[in-house]
Amino acid sequence: MDKPAEPVSNETMINGNFSGKIPLNQYIWILVNPSKAPGIWYPQGANHLAFTSGINKKWNWQVRLNWEPDKNMDFTIAAVLVDNETDQEFLNWLKKGDETKKYPGLRFPETARLLNSIIVRPSSEIDWNKRGDVLYGQGKYYDAIQAYEKAIELNSQSYDAWCGKGDTFCRLGKYYEAIQAYDEAKKIYPNGYRAMLDTI
Repeated sequence: MDKPAEPVSNETMINGNFSGKIPLNQYIWILVNPSKAPGIWYPQGANHLAFTSGINKKWNWQVRLNWEPDKNMDFTIAAVLVDNETDQEFLNWLKKGDETKKYPGLRFPETARLLNSIIVRPSSEIDWNKRGDVLYGQGKYYDAIQAYEKAIELNSQSYDAWCGKGDTFCRLGKYYEAIQAYDEAKKIYPNGYRAMLDTI
């Protein structure tokens, strides 16, 4: 069974490291392929600094998934190693796109070496709330808090996320943090029964 797409925000940071001897004049690029455009990839950018130290160099890149309007579409994010020629082609592609505001998709370079890839799906506040609730039910309270915080990051007015965060802090015995979360919930919905009951 294929692994389900991981939920992420529209802007998400990915990172990794390259172990061993790094080839001379090679560069990491991040490519994104929307599932509704098979075989078409969109370069996100290069991290040339990833190869200045020679061995075991870490890299990271912030990926933007701004494909509208279908939020249920999966994306493959791939980290690839390319040579000088492909690197320059990608740089020219980005420069032209910045000038014209048009970024046509490209075919996967034949000379590129795939380092790693992941399938993700941009998620809404509601998706993260549901994920938080599931993790809470499984007793994974710290993971649940992270999910609720993702929901709040997407929508700071999410009453359910603030309440869920408060409930989770209560389970952890962190009552000061719980009250802070419930107070935020009451600012959004003063008569909401969850925040009112939880702070009695």
